[in-house]
Amino acid sequence: MGSELGSGESKLQDLIIELMNKGRCDVDDANINIELEHEEVHEGNSFVVTVTAAVATSLSVSLKTGTTKEIHMTVGYASESKAHLDYIEETAITATTGTATDIINRYRDSPKTSTVLQNKSGAFVAGKVTVDATTVGGNTIITHYTWADKKYGFNRRGIAEYILMANTEYEFLLTSDDGIKGLHLELNWYETIRG
Repeated sequence: MGSELGSGESKLQDLIIELMNKGRCDVDDANINIELEHEEVHEGNSFVVTVTAAVATSLSVSLKTGTTKEIHMTVGYASESKAHLDYIEETAITATTGTATDIINRYRDSPKTSTVLQNKSGAFVAGKVTVDATTVGGNTIITHYTWADKKYGFNRRGIAEYILMANTEYEFLLTSDDGIKGLHLELNWYETIRG
């Protein structure tokens, strides 16, 4: 017969089984694992920008990716009415337009800043994005979501994440299709070494 578990080991095993059954952890050779994007929060490599337009019928967040880090991006959105959301690649952000908005590190004690760039000052600067900048071009719409009524959406990372191209300008544009105001965008990403 095999050896019996001690009462402390038995309680730990019961707890792990309970967490696994609830889908809250994965066990591999007695190690408890967390998802990669959760680990990136703990490492200080996960960032968020949240913007709202209560009195406008369009809302955009523009940014430029750097050359050293991969940006693993997902986008959440909300609208008070019928609207559509476009992810536009290779747009050109017009310098000094829009509002420079801080990028928040999700690990609040981390000194790390995002490598994502904004162009509000006339030169690309890290650590901010530009809200409602004037953009030109951007013929590549990599995603287009449309809905017919009030909606909130945030797709699971595994099916909705995009790894953005290096050294490329992007615009995430949310537009009301019936003129009703009230829009919200939330960009969530983590950064890893490119290559």
